[in-house]
Amino acid sequence: MHCIDVDDVLAVIPAAPDAILGYLIARAQDGDELATRTIIQAFTGKLILMATATKVRRTNDGFNDLLAGLWETIITYPLDRRPDKIAANLTLDTLHRVTRFWRADSPDEEEAHGLVPFPDTLIAPEPDEDVTASQAIALAVDRNWITEDLARLMSHITVTV
Repeated sequence: MHCIDVDDVLAVIPAAPDAILGYLIARAQDGDELATRTIIQAFTGKLILMATATKVRRTNDGFNDLLAGLWETIITYPLDRRPDKIAANLTLDTLHRVTRFWRADSPDEEEAHGLVPFPDTLIAPEPDEDVTASQAIALAVDRNWITEDLARLMSHITVTV
């Protein structure tokens, strides 16, 4: 596999997710921000889905919290101990990390942020058509899952890398 740009990397992740994500995580943990941003770009759709599935009612920071949680998960991921099923591990570790954060914010765990989990929606079926990052971001803004400012930031990350 020879990748020239980020789009090439994103396109080949499904063919060898553990090898490619493992390489990117190792680079990210060595300070390569482009590697970190590439992983985040690959997981943007999943983050939007998780933000929707957890239905954060009392804050508009649900997506932001998940984005920060993914970043932290990438930087601290124990690649040497968990080299397999990296995509699933990143997703679940991020969800667990952020859920703990939300619950720690309030003594009443269920009402911490109005969480209404729908675990069966965390794993989405394969889309019938390809959805671009721009389309996913536009949908997230349309449904008030993310702010306009965050959408501009995400568009910058997905377009300029």
